[in-house]
Amino acid sequence: MSAKSSNRTTGQYSATSSRPSTRTPKQQTDYTDQEEEYKRLNAQLEAKTQALVEEAEQVLRNQNRFISTDNNDRTYSLLDQVDTDDQLFGDLQAAALKPKDLKKNPSPTQQQENVSARNRKPSVTKKFRPKIGDEVAIVDDNRYDQSIDRTILQDQARSTFDKTVADIETKINRTKISANTNIIDNDEDDIFPGAAKDMGSEAKIRFLKARLRVMQEELERMHTECVKREEENERINLKVKESDDDRTRLNRVITTLQDQLEKYKKLSSDTKSKLDTTEIELNSLRKEYEQTKRQTKKQHQDQTQTDTKLNRALEEAERYKQQLNKMQQTTKDLSEQDKKKIEQLTNENRRLEKQRLELMNAFKRQLKLIDILKKQKLHLEASKMLQFAEEEFCKAIEWNTS
Repeated sequence: MSAKSSNRTTGQYSATSSRPSTRTPKQQTDYTDQEEEYKRLNAQLEAKTQALVEEAEQVLRNQNRFISTDNNDRTYSLLDQVDTDDQLFGDLQAAALKPKDLKKNPSPTQQQENVSARNRKPSVTKKFRPKIGDEVAIVDDNRYDQSIDRTILQDQARSTFDKTVADIETKINRTKISANTNIIDNDEDDIFPGAAKDMGSEAKIRFLKARLRVMQEELERMHTECVKREEENERINLKVKESDDDRTRLNRVITTLQDQLEKYKKLSSDTKSKLDTTEIELNSLRKEYEQTKRQTKKQHQDQTQTDTKLNRALEEAERYKQQLNKMQQTTKDLSEQDKKKIEQLTNENRRLEKQRLELMNAFKRQLKLIDILKKQKLHLEASKMLQFAEEEFCKAIEWNTS
């Protein structure tokens, strides 16, 4: 169940890493501060765990010395015998069958088993063993909904872990007192199940070591999952950086297009000013033409003398008309070209605005997807915690029933 959930979580992270994120620098700073706080808490938990481990080792050494004083023929280490759960099961059966013969001399069959256990090499794994408490008090903000108070979750995690550490310290102190004074106290029922109440010291040590091995394997799995999520976080940060670069590039393109638009607007205004100048010249030509006509009327009597002048004036007027028509045609062509350019720029601007809206919609969809993934991670984490609690409760019930 845990392997499937971890694979599902990894797939969700890979799906989100292909999309750009919209995380602000302020949020990244908050996440960095929270990470530093969690590292500090982990350091404190690591120190407590180291002290507990050293104290447990001291208790085991004292108990070994106590057992060696009672049985002089046992010079080997009891911890080397703890290799599999089958040995622990055999010791539990022997303790259930003979609860009152713990201090008697061993039988020949038991001596043979001890000799075989002494000759057998212990199976010690060379894997990485994370220290207890490395990943206990870390509360990831992305796993929970933002409506839940993070401080409450952190306080609950810390109080639960502190309570567990206090229980372990109490149990180790009780075990140390029972080893030094050779008195089996009733408080051992909190550590050992009811069926293992009368089993020997060797079986108790094997039970504790098997339980410690299970806890270490669980911590190994949690450490591996944490490393995978850190790598996924780095990939997501790279995607965020790439999306920021793309956004900067698009902003530069938009700025360039705006500059070109301003340039074309300036050219259009210049063309309009030239058109106004041409219209002024046309009006002046019209006034001159009217004046010429008045002069011809006034000099009607001297028509013979002024025929040549009149013809020249008419020719000049025709020439001016042709020039005026040419200028009008030119201005008309220029205005049409300007209109086409303005339409092209308007269409380009609309296309860019549409692209910008599409990008904003994509960013919003990505934010919604991120929220959905956060909720899924919250549910996965809650299911893991429930599964772990159910397993521990089932183990406790099995020990009590056995």
